[in-house]
Amino acid sequence: MDVKWKCGCPPAALHAIGPEQYADPSGRFERTTAGAASTHTPDGPATAIAIRMIAATNKENYRGTIFLNQGGPGGSGTNLLGCMGKNIGDVVGPSFDLLGFDHRGTGMTTPLAWCCDTESERAICNTQEGHQLLNASDDSVRVYHARAKLLGQRCEKKLGGEWGIGRFVSTPYVSRDMLEISQMLRQDKLQFWGFGSVLGQYFTAIYPDKAKRLVVDGVYDAENYKAALWNTNIVDVDRVVDALFDFCHQAGPHKCALYESSPDRIQQRFFRVLERHKLYPVPVPHAETPVIITRIALLARFFYSTDAAAASLHSRGAGYWPGTDNIGPCTPAGPCGNAPPYCQ
Repeated sequence: MDVKWKCGCPPAALHAIGPEQYADPSGRFERTTAGAASTHTPDGPATAIAIRMIAATNKENYRGTIFLNQGGPGGSGTNLLGCMGKNIGDVVGPSFDLLGFDHRGTGMTTPLAWCCDTESERAICNTQEGHQLLNASDDSVRVYHARAKLLGQRCEKKLGGEWGIGRFVSTPYVSRDMLEISQMLRQDKLQFWGFGSVLGQYFTAIYPDKAKRLVVDGVYDAENYKAALWNTNIVDVDRVVDALFDFCHQAGPHKCALYESSPDRIQQRFFRVLERHKLYPVPVPHAETPVIITRIALLARFFYSTDAAAASLHSRGAGYWPGTDNIGPCTPAGPCGNAPPYCQ
């Protein structure tokens, strides 16, 4: 595996060029990232992992590289570094390199795990999602189930097969990519900060002797994740939402637009707004992309904004999650953000 650094934006220029050979999960073949296939690896397709680095400025007290993981799953690490790299650097100090990378199949890494032929095709498919929240008393669950089957069948066709990228984008493979990138950078052990904890848990379980320091933010039940249940992560949702009303009241009217005289009144106002948008969606015709603000759209923004706000508190910076550009200057379309030069 060779690393080729290029300076400048956009992150399309920031590829750590492989080839990283695809692996066979059955164990029949041994994966290699040495640039040439080993005797156990067929001449299969390769992936180029996109990485981005902000170099340490205190060379005399250099303390190694910290790998940043946006979470998601599927969030762009190169975009995270562009949006929040300077702020994270203020937290950890000038003695560390900061490195973000796009996982296999995502972001600027190639090939993409992409189930649509075009952006417009994806947009048309998304319009069929509708504006209903899941409710067992109506047809919303059946509609979502049908859409999930459609997506699964579409992805199987586009990404499946013996050498399709779909087989080689799992968390263990991404863990191996981190190990080998760190070795290419001559780091004996991994230092990791993840805004999402599953990747960090997998890495330490697979390579316990290669983990030096890890910060896992938003700790997730990895066994639940592995079983594809994804239900333990919603146990405390109501408590988190209730905390919003308490913190809004503590912040006061100048810092919280929903402020009322008590947390209970703030809660009532919040749900009145949601109910009003359920009955009377609001058109926004002059937005860059004209939209209709519905109840489900507000709830989706609320969900993503709480994720981004949590990251913002930890890094003293702006939010980074798609759809939360209102709380910070950074969006996926503007990846350079406030990051200083990231290569030497």
